[in-house]
Amino acid sequence: MPGWQADDLHPNRQKRLAHTARNKTNQVLQRFTPAKRHPLLVAACREAYRDLTDMVLKMVDEHWEHAVARARRALQDDQLAHARAKDQALRTLGQAVGLVMDEEHVPDEALREQIYAQVPREQLQAALTAVADFARPARHSYLDYLLPVAARLNTLLGSLLQQVAFEQAFAGDDFADAFILLKDLHTGQRRKLPEAAATAFIPASWRAFVFDQDGRAQRVRYGLCVLATLRERLRAGDVVVNASRKYASLDTYLLSATEWARQRPDLLAQLGSAHRLDVRLQEVEAQLPLLEH
Repeated sequence: MPGWQADDLHPNRQKRLAHTARNKTNQVLQRFTPAKRHPLLVAACREAYRDLTDMVLKMVDEHWEHAVARARRALQDDQLAHARAKDQALRTLGQAVGLVMDEEHVPDEALREQIYAQVPREQLQAALTAVADFARPARHSYLDYLLPVAARLNTLLGSLLQQVAFEQAFAGDDFADAFILLKDLHTGQRRKLPEAAATAFIPASWRAFVFDQDGRAQRVRYGLCVLATLRERLRAGDVVVNASRKYASLDTYLLSATEWARQRPDLLAQLGSAHRLDVRLQEVEAQLPLLEH
């Protein structure tokens, strides 16, 4: 369906044909001549394809948003549990240290007995375990909590890249190369993430998560970064899907260059002062490149 040529029809005309087809029964459509029935069916299928594309992209957007929300909550719960364990460990160890320092009332030979009498051995062991955990690197980013669902999200990304035709509207980095790379990985054309993988597009907030200690990108985390970047750029219009309404390129709402050249004289004449408007249009077109910088 994306390859069906219907660009010569005005978008409003296509919508009207699709609306007509949707409101006719199969019996009525069968009584139409092929010359009348086929355009109705093609328009209806194209409009349905756009609706489904928008629906799928919306579901992916919401799925990612929910995954991130759960990861943020998991981070908050972990930090809260960590703080509580730290407070409990400090209280326990402080109580034991207080007995050690009380040389006047607690003789050395009775020290261990006094400590265990006030602080159970199991509680001391739990405090020591908690202190050992504090020495390990803490996870301060919600990104680490996306890893339990990373396999599902990467599978979703692979299906999306194969089924939806994304086009890059922003060429300021190597995100397009990352797209091609991940598509090759999911279709089996590549088996490993190459060392020269596109990484310039990765935001600073993601770099510590994506790269290991040796500076190599990790495949699963790399895929999550691509999915997050895709979502952001779809919303910003830096990635477009022309088989969509919400995420289509702005150019699809305009007349083609050929059609504009054909209609331009008549349109300017209808507006009046054709020569002045033509000059003004040239001035505006000359300023357009300045807006790109």
